[in-house]
Amino acid sequence: MHLPPHIILIIVLATLVGSAALFYLGFGKLPIFISLRYLFSRKKQNAINIITGISILGITFVTAALILVLSIFNGFQSLIEDLFSSFDPDLKIEAALGRTLPYSEETLKKIQQFEGVEFVSATVENKAMIGYGDKQHIVAVKGVREDYLKISPVDTLVYDGEYRFVAHDGYPACILGGGVAGFINANLLDDIHPIELLVALESGDFLKNPESAIKTESFFPAGYFSVQIEYDNKYVLVGFQQAQKLFGYEGKCTAYEVKLKDKDQADQVKAGLAQVLGKEFIIRTWYEQHETLYKVMQNEKLVAYLVLALILLLAGINIVGSLSMTVLEKTRDIAVLMSFGAHKALLSRVFLALGFMIGALGGMAGTLIGLVVGYLQQAYGIVKLSGGDSFLISAYPLEMRVGDFILIFLTVFGLSLLAAWLPARRAAQISISTALRD
Repeated sequence: MHLPPHIILIIVLATLVGSAALFYLGFGKLPIFISLRYLFSRKKQNAINIITGISILGITFVTAALILVLSIFNGFQSLIEDLFSSFDPDLKIEAALGRTLPYSEETLKKIQQFEGVEFVSATVENKAMIGYGDKQHIVAVKGVREDYLKISPVDTLVYDGEYRFVAHDGYPACILGGGVAGFINANLLDDIHPIELLVALESGDFLKNPESAIKTESFFPAGYFSVQIEYDNKYVLVGFQQAQKLFGYEGKCTAYEVKLKDKDQADQVKAGLAQVLGKEFIIRTWYEQHETLYKVMQNEKLVAYLVLALILLLAGINIVGSLSMTVLEKTRDIAVLMSFGAHKALLSRVFLALGFMIGALGGMAGTLIGLVVGYLQQAYGIVKLSGGDSFLISAYPLEMRVGDFILIFLTVFGLSLLAAWLPARRAAQISISTALRD
């Protein structure tokens, strides 16, 4: 969930207040009172204060690092999604078997009327050889209808020339990806020598009649577009009917591409359309169209979280040391409490609450630092990308999400309680007679 920083701050504060309430209800008034005294009182052994301070500082910086690193991964993920979604549809409907589908206005209407669908358009896509002069390159030719701009704003991606599929003299025109144009040294000003698109027809027979299996059509380049390097080096756009003629797909298409009213409802709309259209169609969401890329981004984010969580675990070891030394120093106090009737569960809660407080202090301070630094990065782009002039953005993108904060809170508090468990157990096992005698 992508929310503005001030909304996230409100949610974070509400979560902290809720955590404090649960903390009070879970540990009880007396254990909290005693643990507060132990946390802020001056210790006989100054090393305890130092180790406790180091624990809080460690948790603070790791918490802030978790927020910022995960938010940067979110920023890059959103940037990549925006780049791809400017060219790819929210849902892509293709044939379950074979390459082509019957092109049907009835099917278009059926999809268009489905709840959650904003618009649908048919496309034709296949491989071809592009040639210009002595240059050749393998490309993906995509034929789009006039209404395709309601699915994807491809016209806004044209950085040189015009978005049109008919040349000024009436000949067919095409729009080249910037990388494709570079490979073949295309020239928008050349109105004499057209670009050739050569395809292998599925209906042809290479053995008996090779000429019937190969078809060539001429196009003049009308413009160059740029999405990102993978598409720029691959795609050539032509008119829908021109593509049908080129590939011999008259009366056919290769996909129905769908734009949704709400992208977050993609899975629900997909499931509903699958029931309406039947098994002859296969439907893929945006994430399924880029499943490998999406999984790589998610795995990278997971690895970053695990590495920082491991560093947080090391900070938790300091909590174990600090609380263990506190138990040794307060052994006589613990024995006195036990002589007044304090049971083992209460003593355990005292030190569990103490560990929780150390984690909470570090977690709250780290959250505040992460929010402030994240807001400054979003607003002013303080940390720049190396070689940013060659990228679409000049500074690290950052997007804070509520889910990440919840995960970080659970991690910090969970590790703090885990670190406090062993000292709390030792405190509960102290013998009254031995402690008072010592």
